[in-house]
Amino acid sequence: MNTVTIRRHAVRSLDNGLSPLQHDLLTHPAKVRIADAPTGAGKSYAFQRAMLTGQRILFIVPTRRLAQNLLYSLRSFLAEQGWSQEQRDGKAALWSSDETRRLQDSGVIGEKQITGYRIRQLYELDDTREGGEMIIAIPETVNSILLRYRLDMGQSDASPLDFLTQFDHIVFDEFHTIDPRGYGMAGVFARLA
Repeated sequence: MNTVTIRRHAVRSLDNGLSPLQHDLLTHPAKVRIADAPTGAGKSYAFQRAMLTGQRILFIVPTRRLAQNLLYSLRSFLAEQGWSQEQRDGKAALWSSDETRRLQDSGVIGEKQITGYRIRQLYELDDTREGGEMIIAIPETVNSILLRYRLDMGQSDASPLDFLTQFDHIVFDEFHTIDPRGYGMAGVFARLA
């Protein structure tokens, strides 16, 4: 049996090292963009690279497993770029029920403090260091911040406009698999943008 190794795909690279699709994802002037490209085209990678230039990204994915995989990939990429473990942990966050449980079990937050914790992260993950930031979230987690029935004592409110002003990019990955509630949220963000 012969083994074939493909070292690179036949996709042109620009001077910045990105493909034309990746470059367009980050720089196209339209406020709302829809990109359809196959798995492995580098859509997620483009936004990882955007972090290196100081951009803030909210990356919304349909499942907890995909969110965990993207966070792992992002932290590995940042390690390759020379970011320390502390920098990677301070500039990349996961918003999911699994992460809530982990934060509570480790004593970082109390049982009822997750919404306030995430609202603080909405405005900045780590203001002591320069560099971009990425929050990888599932739609239900973002909705839980936007659709609260009442404010807890000492918390401020967060609206879709807060999300739009705090992030350079809001990405809905695997959009075709997002449930109707997530689709409605994407529609609201698109309309306000």
